[in-house]
Amino acid sequence: MVAEKKLLRREMRLMLQAALPERAARSLELRAQIQALPQWRAARCVALFYPLAEEPDLLELLGDKTKHFVFPCVHADGMEWRAAAEGSEFLERTVEGRRALFEPTAGRVVSLPDVDLLLVPGLAFTRGGQRLGRGGGYYDRALAGIREDALSIGVCFGFQLLETLPTEPHDQRVNRVLHADPRDMAV
Repeated sequence: MVAEKKLLRREMRLMLQAALPERAARSLELRAQIQALPQWRAARCVALFYPLAEEPDLLELLGDKTKHFVFPCVHADGMEWRAAAEGSEFLERTVEGRRALFEPTAGRVVSLPDVDLLLVPGLAFTRGGQRLGRGGGYYDRALAGIREDALSIGVCFGFQLLETLPTEPHDQRVNRVLHADPRDMAV
C-alpha cells in the first residue's frame, strides 16, 4: 500500500507540473464553484491554505469580508490554525525549497471545531471523497478533528479525480470534492 501511494504521488506531481499553464483558469473556476455553494454563503469561519506552486490558488476568496479565514501552520505533531489578517501579506515563508510553505506567523490560534468550511488540497481524490495527500498525515488529522456539521471540500483539477485510490485505515475522507477541468469550461 505504501509503495502504491508513493508511485501515485510521483505520477500526480508530474501531471501537476505539466498542467501549470492552465492553473490560473482552473483556479478561477474552482473559486466560482466554491462561492456558488450555499455552505460557502453560510460559513463564518473558513479554513484556507496557501497553495504550493502547482495547487489550486484560492487566495482571492480572502476578499470576502463576511468571513473569518484561518490558515494551517505545520508543526512536527500536526497543524494549528491561525486567523488571517487583512490581505495575504500576513503570510511568511516558513519552509524554503521545493515545498516552500507560507503560513501566518502571527494571529490568534483558532480551534478547528470553530471552522465551518475546510478547503483541502490533495494530490488526488475520488468522487466519494477519498483523498491522497502528500504523505505527512496532517490533513487526515485535521479532518478527524472538525465538527460533524462542518463541511470539508477537496479541491483539485479534473485529472486529479480518480476512480479509486489506495487507502489505509487512518485516511480520512472529505465531504465533497470540487474539480476544474478545461473541458468543463467550454465557452
